[in-house]
Amino acid sequence: MQITVDAFLSFWSYNSWTSDYDKNSVVILGEEEIELWSPASVSQSQVQTVIDLSAYKNQTISIAFKYEGSNAHGWYIDDVLVSAIPSLDFNETGYATYYNADNAYIMPEGVVGHVFSVEGNAETNQPVGLTQAYASNTVVPAAVPLVLEGNAGVAYTLMPTDETGTNPTAVNDLIGVNEATTIADDADYYFYVLSMNAAGASESVGFYWMNETGAGGFDMPAHKAYLKVAREASEAAPRFYLFHGENNATWLNNLRGVDGATKFWYQGHIYILRDNVIYDATGKRVELVLE
Repeated sequence: MQITVDAFLSFWSYNSWTSDYDKNSVVILGEEEIELWSPASVSQSQVQTVIDLSAYKNQTISIAFKYEGSNAHGWYIDDVLVSAIPSLDFNETGYATYYNADNAYIMPEGVVGHVFSVEGNAETNQPVGLTQAYASNTVVPAAVPLVLEGNAGVAYTLMPTDETGTNPTAVNDLIGVNEATTIADDADYYFYVLSMNAAGASESVGFYWMNETGAGGFDMPAHKAYLKVAREASEAAPRFYLFHGENNATWLNNLRGVDGATKFWYQGHIYILRDNVIYDATGKRVELVLE
């Protein structure tokens, strides 16, 4: 096969008669056989194996599964896949959402992963908004939707791994999509996606309604995440949840000029912006000074 991109090999396998294990391996065939993988022991359970093939980019190679044994163990292989290593571009905000239902992956160097909660958790002192759940170089399990934070304008690779990782303990209201799809509307919920304000100010990054009513019916790219918030307290529902605030007054100025009344969330409280004046949820005029 011809490898034209940074790629990985993934397969699932299990073994029988494991006490009689001799040798399993994955090799590249050629004048000299190159061994890519061979475990010291094996399991009767289904396990995933992931092998990095990026060293063979722009090469044509032949990969073989090599069994060695006589009256020994059995090796059973399924779901063999060779695919490009996922990459994720961080725009000028330094944030992106990501979701992968197929593989766990290693959080890239210089990137951290956050869960997002619209209510937090008083019992664990989890705040409303972003909570870091994964540091750089840690394993993120499959099917965990996250907000990733990295350096603006940088593309990072998200290397799949056969390690399982640990699911976050913090409340996470994010919902992930593995394939490009249209998010169906639901009259009982508001829908939010990662975005910026109309001026495109990077300091205004957060989760925003996709339309004037907060309804669904919009298209989501593959491997992204969004928020779906119940309309139980519709009068207090914000149009957007901002990530920034502390030590940054710029984003507040970028909100001004919005037509009509706009509810927004900041540091656990709902505010209303109307005619360039900010009010709290009780209707009292307030000044938010962020220094």
